[in-house]
Amino acid sequence: MAKKPTESAAASKTRKLRELREADEAKRRAEGIWGALSVGEILHPASNSVFVLRCRGRDAPDLAKEAKTRSPLVAAEDHKALVTWLGQRPFTDFTARLVAWNLSDQEAKRVWQSHIDDSRARGVTIVNATATAPAPVAVAPA
Repeated sequence: MAKKPTESAAASKTRKLRELREADEAKRRAEGIWGALSVGEILHPASNSVFVLRCRGRDAPDLAKEAKTRSPLVAAEDHKALVTWLGQRPFTDFTARLVAWNLSDQEAKRVWQSHIDDSRARGVTIVNATATAPAPVAVAPA
C-alpha cells in the first residue's frame, strides 16, 4: 500500500483555518445570526465623523453608489443626511469599510446600533439621522 504524502505546512494551515471557519459558520447558523447582511461605515477622518449603514453582501460601501441610490436597508432620513454629508467634500477624503458581514437582519441591527454607540463613546460624530441616542445610565439614589 502506498504511503500518503505528508501535508505541507501551508496546506495544513489552510485546512485548519477552513475547519475553524466552517465550525464558526455552523455555530452562527445554529444561533440564528448567519445571513446575507453586512454593517459598513463611511468615515471622514478630518472631521472625525462617520456614517454607519446596513447593506447586502460583503463589499465595502461604494460612495458613488450610496450617494446616487438609496438601499432599502437605509432609512430615507439617513440617506438624505448621507448625501448632504458626502456632498460637502470630495469622495477621496472618505474611507469606507465593512465592520461585520454574513449577519442576519436582527444581528445586523444589533451590530449597527452597537457600532454607533461605540463610535459615539469615542467622540466620533454620527451622521445618521435616525441613530438613536445611547441608553441613559441608571444611577442609584444615594
